[in-house]
Amino acid sequence: MLYKYEGAFRLALKKLLESKGWQVQIVEVGVINVGVPDLYVCKNGHEHWIELKSSKSSFVDSWHIDFRPGQQAWLRRNFVHGSRPMVIESGDRQYAIHKYSTVIPENTLYQGYDIVNGMERIAYILENY
Repeated sequence: MLYKYEGAFRLALKKLLESKGWQVQIVEVGVINVGVPDLYVCKNGHEHWIELKSSKSSFVDSWHIDFRPGQQAWLRRNFVHGSRPMVIESGDRQYAIHKYSTVIPENTLYQGYDIVNGMERIAYILENY
């Protein structure tokens, strides 16, 4: 499903994950702490910070991620300290999921991400990462 706004995507993902037993915390810090991701999720020892994006992308050949200042730096620091941060984007009928581990040059991925067709698959990937 294409979500016109990131907020609608965030609420739908929150509802789905909570229905599957995840603790989900929406994080809204604005300019206080630049770069902090949109969601923190936790279930059975699996913890993830998730940056959400929404676009009309198809992710066929590449995925350009519209990072705001500080977001990649925050994700990288979090990964270095042992966490498993992710970026998930709602696109045109699909979702792209990247298990963040290193800075993405020019905010564009050509490989290293998964494309899934349903939000249920996002929950599965979270539980198995």
